[in-house]
Amino acid sequence: MANWTPNNSAAANSGSLQVWFDANNTDGYVTESSTTTDDDYGAANNISRINNLGTTGYYLERQGSGYPTLRTGSLSGKNGFKFGNKAGSWGSTIMQSNNSGISTITSNSNRLVLGVMSNIFVDARGATYKGLWGSGDFSSMKAFSLFVDTNSDIDTPIMGFGFTLDAATTNNLIADPSPGNKAIISMENKSSNAQNLFFNTANVKSATRTLNTTISSNPAGFKLGSSEYVNDSSDYVLHELLVYSVADSGTGADGFRNTVEGYLAHKWGITDLLPSDHPYKSAAPQIGGGGDTPTFGDDEGEERNINPAGAPDGPTINRFSAVNTNYGKTGGVEQVPFTLQQPGSFSLKRRASAYKVTRGDSNE
Repeated sequence: MANWTPNNSAAANSGSLQVWFDANNTDGYVTESSTTTDDDYGAANNISRINNLGTTGYYLERQGSGYPTLRTGSLSGKNGFKFGNKAGSWGSTIMQSNNSGISTITSNSNRLVLGVMSNIFVDARGATYKGLWGSGDFSSMKAFSLFVDTNSDIDTPIMGFGFTLDAATTNNLIADPSPGNKAIISMENKSSNAQNLFFNTANVKSATRTLNTTISSNPAGFKLGSSEYVNDSSDYVLHELLVYSVADSGTGADGFRNTVEGYLAHKWGITDLLPSDHPYKSAAPQIGGGGDTPTFGDDEGEERNINPAGAPDGPTINRFSAVNTNYGKTGGVEQVPFTLQQPGSFSLKRRASAYKVTRGDSNE
């Protein structure tokens, strides 16, 4: 089995991945030969373009004069997009979509956003609000976004819906002083007007907001380093961001949010942020295993991954091309396929304890 990745066609909801920014994928950005020197981080190459690796097919370009920079090896040896530059005086580095194609996610539909960020400054540097990302029609406030609030030392992520703010209920979630903090911050919208905010997998805020469902003719888009609430106060490093046109479903290892959290935590070396009871605390989700395909237990309670090809240490004696009509068939597909196998070296001797029935693959 292979590790679960968003762009694997066999991965759950791969066709619903509308937005995907990945700072560690060289196809995900374009750098300039020019550099910007940040007082805290030093010099780094400027980023002139960030490509969307998702299904909506557009890219981000600079909204103003400032460049974000590529910070190599900034989290577990992997890259990040640094927004906001402190170089003498604090500067804005907003990147915005080059067209309104992303407007397909601005209506009140199911949506799941998951991101990995680090070095989020939560002091008053630059402004009291620091936008992380925003999506929608900013001119008419038909938008949603995520930012952090530094007022009164709150230091929490906040959901924004057209200037209506829903802050996490627990103070000081984001470690200060920075740089050095790291977080998995997720946000969910359901078509039932229910929203949820997650910080390191914990639900820190639930809200009910009716989102605008009519998309105006005004420019729409996606912003990084900003939000619909504020345009120039970002100061953080973004490593990866995924936006799905689905809401969460299932529980435990079958929960889609759990799957993506497990993928992000293991990819970026931040499994310490997962709680001890997270289904992917110890191992990353797999294609054909945890995260997409269920497992079955044997009589002794041992969990086994489904293996359509049979047990690896013994040959397939026979795979039935038809099954007894007592089990039934639908559209010519076996309803109860099975394979008779013998583990160990091949032998057709009568060994009643050696033969066993294993189930076929999960698609049959």
